[in-house]
Amino acid sequence: MGRVARSRPPPHSTHGTAMENLSGRPLVVCVAEKPSLAVSIANFMSDGTHVTRRGTLDVHEFVRKHDGRSCDFKVTSVTGHVLTID
Repeated sequence: MGRVARSRPPPHSTHGTAMENLSGRPLVVCVAEKPSLAVSIANFMSDGTHVTRRGTLDVHEFVRKHDGRSCDFKVTSVTGHVLTID
């Protein structure tokens, strides 16, 4: 039987590196405790210029400087209740 070539998984991120978005800018993801808080955070951080992508949970997107670099920000939220903690 022939051998199956397997690609290596990407190396783990190290401190100080950023996930790159398709735009080539670093991507910053913020997850709020509830949808109304995600809207407030996005409004504040984007000076009201964010664009909202509607879905099961809305994603509010904008570009802003962080650590001196222009970054793509995505702010979303979670819903539900924590019933138990392992």
